[in-house]
Amino acid sequence: MTTVRSEVSTAGLRKLPKGKRLDKAGVISVLKNGRRISGRAFDVWATDKLARAYGNGSRVAIAVSKKQLGSAVARNRIRRVAREVFRAHPVAHGQMDVLVKYRSRSDARKAAERSQIIDELGRLFSKVASVTRPA
Repeated sequence: MTTVRSEVSTAGLRKLPKGKRLDKAGVISVLKNGRRISGRAFDVWATDKLARAYGNGSRVAIAVSKKQLGSAVARNRIRRVAREVFRAHPVAHGQMDVLVKYRSRSDARKAAERSQIIDELGRLFSKVASVTRPA
């Protein structure tokens, strides 16, 4: 069994294609209708209803606010690593909409190391895939 960490590479630093990005209406729908899974540094909301209507596979939005993490370098690093984990994880090949939100906590800021981000998001995406099953 391969782990998410072994499949995440630095080669995938490009933007997500437009069909894989969640727009504002999609984010609002995921917040209203989705299920939330919480981790140490991230909250992940997911729903499969809207994604099935669009039919292009999973879509993702990543939210890291300036208020939660002041440095633009740190915010962009978290977004970049979250995109990499999303691409490498099987949840990206399913039919669901996913919102990843960085949570502002004192212990969460300590967890901003790349390997810890990969491990936590991989674990959260696995939980999301098991909780939200297509009807």
